[in-house]
Amino acid sequence: MKEENIKVKGYTDTWYIIDREAINFKQYYLLENEVWGDETCHLVTDKDFNVICETFDDIETALEDEEII
Repeated sequence: MKEENIKVKGYTDTWYIIDREAINFKQYYLLENEVWGDETCHLVTDKDFNVICETFDDIETALEDEEII
């Protein structure tokens, strides 16, 4: 699986995976912007890099905030 230089639909620049977590048998990724790093929000995506939400938190907290888990 590609770990960096990931293009995300609807977002500029490229992203890289900083964390991954399987929750309820679904794979989620936490992506960080390759240009702005932690100066901008992270993206939580599904296995196909479809954005679930933007966050400054970890995957589980972000999914709880979005009432997904």
